[in-house]
Amino acid sequence: MPRDDGSAAGHIFPDLPGLSLSAARINEDNLVRILRDNADTEFGAEHGFSEIKSSEDYRLRVPLAVYSDFEPYFDRIQTPKDGRVLTSYPVRHFLLTSGTGGKQKRLLLTDEALERYSDYIFSCPLQDAPEDAKHIHMSVFTPDDGSGTLLSCAYFGYLRRKGYLKGFLGGDSLMFCPHYEDVPYVKLRLALACPELYSIQAIFLYDILLVMRYLEERWPALLSDIKNGTFSEPLSEDVKRRLAAQPKASRERIGELERVFSEGFETPIVPRLWKQLRFVGGIGGSSFGDQTEKLREYTGDVPIYYFAFASSEIMSGVAMTLDKPEYTLLPDSAYYEFIPVGASETVSLSKLEAGGVYEPVVTTFSGLYRYRTGDLIKVTDFYGELPRFMVNGRVGSVLNIAGEKFPVSDIAEAVRRLSERTGIRVREYAAGADTSEIPGHHVFFAEADKAPGEDLSPVLDLILRELSPDYDEIRTLGMLESAEIRFVPGFFIEKSLGRGRRAHKKAAVILSGAQLERLKEDFNGLGNDQ
Repeated sequence: MPRDDGSAAGHIFPDLPGLSLSAARINEDNLVRILRDNADTEFGAEHGFSEIKSSEDYRLRVPLAVYSDFEPYFDRIQTPKDGRVLTSYPVRHFLLTSGTGGKQKRLLLTDEALERYSDYIFSCPLQDAPEDAKHIHMSVFTPDDGSGTLLSCAYFGYLRRKGYLKGFLGGDSLMFCPHYEDVPYVKLRLALACPELYSIQAIFLYDILLVMRYLEERWPALLSDIKNGTFSEPLSEDVKRRLAAQPKASRERIGELERVFSEGFETPIVPRLWKQLRFVGGIGGSSFGDQTEKLREYTGDVPIYYFAFASSEIMSGVAMTLDKPEYTLLPDSAYYEFIPVGASETVSLSKLEAGGVYEPVVTTFSGLYRYRTGDLIKVTDFYGELPRFMVNGRVGSVLNIAGEKFPVSDIAEAVRRLSERTGIRVREYAAGADTSEIPGHHVFFAEADKAPGEDLSPVLDLILRELSPDYDEIRTLGMLESAEIRFVPGFFIEKSLGRGRRAHKKAAVILSGAQLERLKEDFNGLGNDQ
């Protein structure tokens, strides 16, 4: 397939063309720089970085790695100054994320990496926005207390320091706030007062869906509070003070809101509330397809910006067109290799082919070397020398609604801990993401040696919060309801999912949407309180 020069219609980010035409060289230069700068680290000395002269030599000397391979190094890093075990670059943050094997990941994020992520992803859809454009971000970023933070908080903290967030409603006061009792309420009070919004953004599109569902259910109280300066939600005095200091809705705006809400939600309400809105933005795509369709019930034909392809390990992709969950590789962020599906060895950036499915392997500016990301991407075409790709899942399934991403191993660990704490021995289990109502929640089906005498859902939810800081924060912000566990008779899961098969087949641990609905239907047909 011919590789275009980046001039195709629909591209919305102007700064990549120069980089795209020299991506292979940039990739190799990244490796040279990382090896040179980190030769005196503990890891670099052990693997002879100073003697490596080529990418081929690098692949021979440094093995492919997963997180557990780096754990002994991370265990010795207790303060940012200890970062030289893995990296010479100054450490800005410790990152926490959900991990595999029932153990969270603890990663490093350096100033060098943050500078290389730059404002690419954030600025992409805003290139034509006027300087006085107004935006709302539906996420809240908890300040880093030194014990660890999420990549989203770290990245938006970087943008804040660089002065990129000046046009966002609420400013620093209501974007970076340690205690939020009701995020949708506060964000909607800000947004509804502003008729000229240019964009509505969040880390995940799901966050915006939650806010829109909240609006549909509670707009009368919201509108009353906006008109009267009251607070119908139990906010802290600090948040009330910050919110009260923001610009108020004009009399004309209040009249417009009353008219729009009186017309109901049968047609998409977002373009009727904000007539100048240019896009809504957040992580979405194929893994969140049903949620995106539900969101469009509110947003209608307002374009969607699919934000980024990112994980705690690296921010590596930027969406360059609106309304398309396709990403272009960010060449500055790392040294990249790729494992073709079914292969065991990596190929270089220049060897990628359109239509191929690959697992990215990254050497980062935050102390990861030949790190297998576990993601699967499908290359669609090329932007100069840079691959365009869509997310094709992960190596092994994940249970995910709002970015918590529980792998099979975490689900197994959750069930093991549940059995250990309750004395209920679970024989078989499966779990699915139930988004039939918003907020969604995770549903576990379990076959046990005996039925429990009480609902163990709160115990399971607590265990999931222990396993994943991401899940814990998402639950705290009200973006997910409590996980649920339903105990069922022996062979229930296999029989339910085996309908129509000639032979039984062991059920997958993570259920598809159709499988979850089938189990729910059959569970409701049991006619008892299993």
